[in-house]
Order: sequence, then structure tokens, then C-alpha cells
Amino acid sequence: MKPHVPGIVIFADHNRQMPWSVTYHAVVMFADISGFTALCEKYSHMGQSGVDQLTRTLNEYLSALVEGILRSDGDILKFAGDAILAIWRVGRKEELQSEFVKVAKCCLDIQEKCGEWDTDIGVKLTVKIGLAAGEMSVTFLGNKEFRHYVELGPAVTAVNAAEHFCQSGMVVISPDTWEYCEQGLFELEPMEDEKHMRLMSLIPTKRTRSQSLPTTVLVSRRSFERRMSDEKPPEFPAKGSLDLASPSKTKDSDSSDFDKPVSGLKTAVENKFKIGSRFGKLRKIVTAVTEMKLDVALRLYILSPVLKKLDDNQPLEYLSEMRQVSIVFMNLVLSEGIDTASTLQTIFELVYSRTKAMNGSLNKLFLFDKGCTFLLIFGLPGFKSENDCAHALMSSGRMKSQLHKVQGVRNVSIGVTTGTTFCGVVGHPKRHEYSVIGRKVNMAARLMMNYPDKVTCDTDTFQTCRLPASYFVEMATKQLKGLKNVGVIREFAGFSGEQKTVAKQITHSMYPILGRQMEEFMFGDQVAAMRSEAPAHHRHLVFSGPAGIGKTRLLDQILSMSQQAGFRVISCQCDLEDSSYPYFITSHILQSLMRYTGFSEKLSKDAYLTDAVGVNNAQYLFLLNGILDCQLETPDSLIGAKFNEQSKRQQLLRAIAAKCLHSEAIRECVIVIDDAHNVDTSSWQFLCEMVNLSHCLIILSIRPTLLDVPTCRAAKDFMEDPQVKVVDLGSLEPKYMAPLACQMLDVISIPRDLDKLLRERVHGVPLWCMEFLRDLVKNEQLLVVNDDGQSDLVSQSTVAPNQDLIKPLTPARELELPSTQKLLHVAAVKVQPSNYMMDTEKDFLSATGYLYASPSRNENHLTVSDLAQISAGGAMTSMSRPNSSIKPKKLPAVTAKHRLAVFEKDVKPEDIPIPSAMKGRFKFKFRKNESREK
Repeated sequence: MKPHVPGIVIFADHNRQMPWSVTYHAVVMFADISGFTALCEKYSHMGQSGVDQLTRTLNEYLSALVEGILRSDGDILKFAGDAILAIWRVGRKEELQSEFVKVAKCCLDIQEKCGEWDTDIGVKLTVKIGLAAGEMSVTFLGNKEFRHYVELGPAVTAVNAAEHFCQSGMVVISPDTWEYCEQGLFELEPMEDEKHMRLMSLIPTKRTRSQSLPTTVLVSRRSFERRMSDEKPPEFPAKGSLDLASPSKTKDSDSSDFDKPVSGLKTAVENKFKIGSRFGKLRKIVTAVTEMKLDVALRLYILSPVLKKLDDNQPLEYLSEMRQVSIVFMNLVLSEGIDTASTLQTIFELVYSRTKAMNGSLNKLFLFDKGCTFLLIFGLPGFKSENDCAHALMSSGRMKSQLHKVQGVRNVSIGVTTGTTFCGVVGHPKRHEYSVIGRKVNMAARLMMNYPDKVTCDTDTFQTCRLPASYFVEMATKQLKGLKNVGVIREFAGFSGEQKTVAKQITHSMYPILGRQMEEFMFGDQVAAMRSEAPAHHRHLVFSGPAGIGKTRLLDQILSMSQQAGFRVISCQCDLEDSSYPYFITSHILQSLMRYTGFSEKLSKDAYLTDAVGVNNAQYLFLLNGILDCQLETPDSLIGAKFNEQSKRQQLLRAIAAKCLHSEAIRECVIVIDDAHNVDTSSWQFLCEMVNLSHCLIILSIRPTLLDVPTCRAAKDFMEDPQVKVVDLGSLEPKYMAPLACQMLDVISIPRDLDKLLRERVHGVPLWCMEFLRDLVKNEQLLVVNDDGQSDLVSQSTVAPNQDLIKPLTPARELELPSTQKLLHVAAVKVQPSNYMMDTEKDFLSATGYLYASPSRNENHLTVSDLAQISAGGAMTSMSRPNSSIKPKKLPAVTAKHRLAVFEKDVKPEDIPIPSAMKGRFKFKFRKNESREK
């Protein structure tokens, strides 16, 4: 455990109540490394071998750098991706002068050995270093599950400012540090502000050997590798070779004075061996218990994925990988004059709970002059879900709204990015941490700083999150330092004030459902049983299946069938965060039922409602304030009275639901809940009460994990109820892959080779089919073209499914909710009016991350801009950008029969790799299945 945390954590008092702080006098070093991002980009294209080489290269460089810090008695506080924060603590302020000389020598040696480090793929690694000295403090934050620490104070602020003046190869000293320096020892060069100084070298002085400057041993790359591989433990004298009774004498030693301590030492050693025979075992037990207590404390500071590897005794190298994750950088600007420790603890608890609720991980926490910064990661091993980017966005939106209410927080800026990123343990064998490194990490940090007090995201996050387009607002493009082709940046506006308490509706599809005839028959059979009022043993249906198997599409079909049959329909789609809101689904169902029956808003005076719950129970209606969104006062007679509130509340809810279902306005009702594994515990209890009510049919979709590990007792009782039937939803038959691809691409045919690839690689999972097609389109390997009979691309062998399977059932519409079938269309993305101008259509396509135009294509090929104006039924042709200089070109009269999907020239289908996103889903599904089998 110890190499994963700094010395200040190892020697901290772990029994103190959080938060608490400790103050030091210290020399602080901030080393910022350049080249890691370029290194990750190059190695990421080399597969697993590239990941291994990347890990080795990163750790070779960091180990050489860290070796110098550790050898000069430094303590590495944090690895911040491609940066290192280290300190040298002293007992008294007066000791800073001599300590600074040692640190300066260490930094110069680092620049000499690591300033320019050549890698085997041509990327040069460089480092720039900021130095400061003075007072600093470390504040410990956390709870019983996870803890962290944050450094703050004048020295930390000064070293951060000094690093900003650095360029590669430099060591820059902050102005305030001169108070602790003997300036005659340094050769300096002033920086542009005439305050910060660049350290050029140490000036040699004539001193005796005992007074010479401390030396820091820093080895070169080759010698370091050789030493790491050949290093042996220190050799001790062989038994009997050291004679304590007659030690050797030197000319400068006095025999009489020398013999006394040796004699005492001999006696002590003899006594030690005697005592050891009795208490040796006890000593080992005490030592083991002490180490065990320390390990328990240190576990709270280490990420769960790392802990699992440590517990399983697996090499940490197994954690190093190029992984599809969502990165969240969050910066909070704090007010001056506040209780910093208390405010940080409040912020930490809120951020940790919100992040954990959405399967995220809190990785880093910094506090510099720009405020308090959190680094959160969604999608780490053990916490992977099929829609991490949506969880990252929703969690960010909730945190921002709640953090604004914390006293002392002035504004909250959040950047969210999604993509393939290096994730792994980096550093030195004696000191390392779990970090994320890559372009997407840098981009999230840039978004956070360039778009203050907003939640912003990149194009990849927007396209893969499957959240409603209405949740986003397109932002003006800004130049982000060190990044090119950033694409369109969007603000995640999230839920409006009214929508925050309203459940999401189930995604609607305009195409026919494929391959679910048996499930449709099951639903029809239960509908017939309910209408005939015959006793149906399995009246309520639960469809169980893994992510992406098509549960949402099936429930959408059931909704359509219910509406055509004339039922009252109540539907919603649960998010992961909904599980943290008690009675959230109950509130949605009950308020929907009451709207159908026309209940009065003045619930306390509604005779119909009073009749539903009974006169004696009407006084308890105040228990439903949070559920029915009302403000009923507690009767004086019940103030201070003791009764079972939960039992009484469930009794009222059942009574109101029963009254509504038997009203003339409803008579028959179908309740459809998608992703019901996210239903809160209290709502599961309500659903158990609903099972036995007549005139009601409940249809749920869940993940198989809910059956294996129920979230609560009520969920288990619901699944095991004899009136509930659980149906395993399998994958689609291979014959449906071609029609499904045509629906997603909105074409009438696909290449025969593509049909073969889909049958072999996506295994009948619709979501995997979408990921595979998305990757082909993004990499410009698959094109959507007009068939004019002249292009040589159209001559490819194709598969054209039956038109009844791919023809839209209803006219297209501007989607207020996401549609997975339309994610490959820019047409499905409602472009918001923006306040900036695009010069050319090419610039617009480049900014959005898609550029299909190439010299080999003719005018009959459709660009993404064309797709944005064409959809089945033509509803999206009215989409425009009022403030843009782009003039929509006059498109040919395109009908469905003209649209084909074809491979680009020179594309060999057999050489197309599996997308990285799909690989992550394969691993995720494998782990889930393995857990279920166990």
C-alpha cells in the first residue's frame, strides 16, 4: 500500500475526525512533463504491444525523474497525469535555506539527465520545473469509504505561478523564495516579469569535504535500466566475521573510550538474543498488527480498481491499458475569508456521493490559485457501464446545481470528454499512482478553464451519450491551448427547472421492430387476459437482457400497441441517479394517474381523494407532500404523535392508486418502465402493492444483474411474485442484421461484405451493430451515396432487405428525445442557433468532426451536411443555422430508393478492426456473465 501514497499520508494520524489540517515549512517543486500526450497518440495505434511499450516508456522516464527526488529526500505528493508535485519538509523555518540548496541541485540534475529524453518512436520528452519555498498546509478530507488530501498555502500558490513562467528545460524560482536563499550560491537569469528567476547553475564554492553541498545522485536512462535489473540487496557481514569483543582500532581512536560502548553493545546484543527466544513471536505479532492497521487506513486513499489488483496479488501492469473512458475536470472558484477546510469537506462529500451514484471514480484533487479542481473518471475497471458519458454529464449537471448552493462557492466550471485514454499505474517502484494520460484528459481541462461556470463537452461525448439533443446548446468555438480540430463544443444545459422532477420518456423509433414477434405475442396474450377479466397467472411482464440487446425498442413497440388498443399509458425511463431519489417513480406513476382522473390540485379539500383514502386517513395526507408535490400542513393532533410513517404512507399510496384505476377515466392502464434496475427502493415497495390491483398491467425491462443481486428486498419480492413473469430477451437472429443496418443508416441496401461482417462480429446485439457502423462512418470507410447509376462505387454487390422492414412507419420529427437508430445521422441532431459564423461548409464539417469530401468523389455523394437536411419524410429539411454564412445548397430530389451504403475505394472489409468501444463492451459483458455464473 505504501508506494501508492506519499509520506505525509503514511505518517498521518488516521484516527482524527475529518477534516483536519497540518502545516509545514517546505520547499515545493512542480515538474510539468511535455510529450506524454503525443506518446499516447502514437502508441495507441499499435494495439496491445503499443500499450506495453507505452507503459514501459512512461515508467522508465518517470522512474528516472522520481529516483532523483527520492534520493534527495523528497516526498512526492501527487502524480497529476503528466506532472509531479513534490515537497521537502523541514522542522524549522531557518532550515529552508540549506534545504533549498539541496533541492536546487536536484532540479538541475533532473534537467541534465531528463531534460531531453529520446524515445524509440521519435517523441522527445521534456520537463519544466517550478520551485518555491515557504509555508504550506495539507488538509485531509473524506469519509468512511474514501479519503483524499489537498495541498494549499503560499508556497503551493507560488510554485504553480513559477511553473507558468517555465519553458521546457527550465528551472524557475518564485520571487518570495529569495527570503530563504543564499543568493550568492546561484547563477540566475530574470524572467520577463523581472521577478521570477531562472536557475542556471550553482556557483562552486571552496569548502571542505564535510561542508560541501549535498549531492543528488541521478542516473542516466541506460544505467538506471541496468541498475533496476541487476540491483541486489545490500550484503551484510557473514556470521562470525564481526568481532564485537575486539574491534579494530585506528590511529585517531582512543582505546579506552572506544571499548566502553562496544562492551555495552555486546551486553545488549547478548540480552537481546536471550529475550528474543521468549518474545520473538510476540514481537512479530505486534509488528504485523501495526502494519495491518496502517494498511487498513491507507486503503481509504487508493482507488478501488487498484485495490482489487492488490488484493488479488496481481501485477499492477495489468491495470495499464488504452481504455474508453469519460473524463470530468471540475473547477470551483471559492470566496475569500471562508473556513477552507470545512468548505472543502462539504464539497468533497457532495462530489464523492454524486460521482459514486453514477459509477464514477474520484481520482485527483488540487487546490491552486485558480480554485479547487477535481478529476473524475467514468468507465474504470469494475465500474464500466454502457453509457459512461451520459453518467458523466448527468452527474456533472447535478453537481453543478448543488455546488452553487454551498456557501463559499462562487462558480463551478466543468469540462467533459470521452475517448480512448491511457489508464494505469505510473511512477517508480517505490512511489507510484493510478493516473490517466492523453489528449482527452488535456481537452477536458481546457474546456473547464475556457468556458467558465458551464458544463461543456466535446463532440464525441455528445454523439455517444444518447441524451436528448434539447439538453445541449452549441457554443462558440475557442482556441484551446495545444489542441487542434476540437470539433463543436456544446454546453450541457441538462434539465430545465420543470424537467428536474419529471421522469424521462422512453425513446421512440420511427422504424418497424425486428425479430421480436414472440415478445409481442406475449404482451397481446396478457392484454386479452386482462380485458376478459380472466385470472391470469402471469399478468405482469419483466424483460431481462444485457445492455444494448433491444429492451428499449421492445418497450417502445409495446407502448405503440397499448395506445392503438386504447389503454391509458404511463411510461418512463429510469436513470442511474433516479435510484437515489426516494419515491421518484412512485411520484411519476401516481401523479400521472391523478391527472387522468382530474383530481383537484387542492388535495386537502378534494372529496374524491378523501373518499379514496377514507375519512380517518385523510389527516395523514401530509405524508405525501414530497410525492404529490404539494404542501399540506401536519394536523395539530399528529404533531409529536408516534406511528409507522412508512406503513401509513404505503397504505395511502395503494388506496389512491386503486381509486384511480377503478375510475371511469382510466378503466385500463399499462405502466411501462425501462431500465427498472434503477428504480429506488421505496418505489419497488409501491410496485409490489400495484401487482395485485386489477385493471393494471406492468411491463418492465431490467438488467440480469437485478435477478442475481436484487437492489432491495422489495425488488426480489416483485420478481418472485406468482403474477409476474420474467422473460429473458435474447439477441436478434443474423437475418435481421441487414435490415437493422439499413434502418440505422436510412438506406435501402448495404454491401454484401458488410452484411457478412455484421453477422460475424456484432452477435445480434443492436447496440454493437450501431457502434460498428458508427466507427465505419467516422473513419470514412463507409459512405452513404445517391444511386445515379454512374458511380463505380454503386457497382458493389449489395443486400437489399424487404422494404416493409426498413420503411418508416410515421413521418420523421425533430426529436426531443434520443433515438439510437438515428445516432448515425447528423439529421437526428438538432443544431441550435449559434452566435458565431462559419466561413465555409468545409469548415463546418471539419469542426463537427466529419469531413467526407475527397477528390475522388463526385457531386452525387452525400456529405454530412446533406444528411443533416435529409431524413425520411423530410421533417429535418427545415433545420437551419440563421447566423451562419453557410448557404444550404439545393439538394437533388432524393428518395429512399436512391440512398445506398457503400464501402470507400480500397477498403478491404476483412481488414477492418473491431472498434475500441466494442472491445470495451465485450470485456464488460464477459465480466458480467462471469459474475453471474459464479
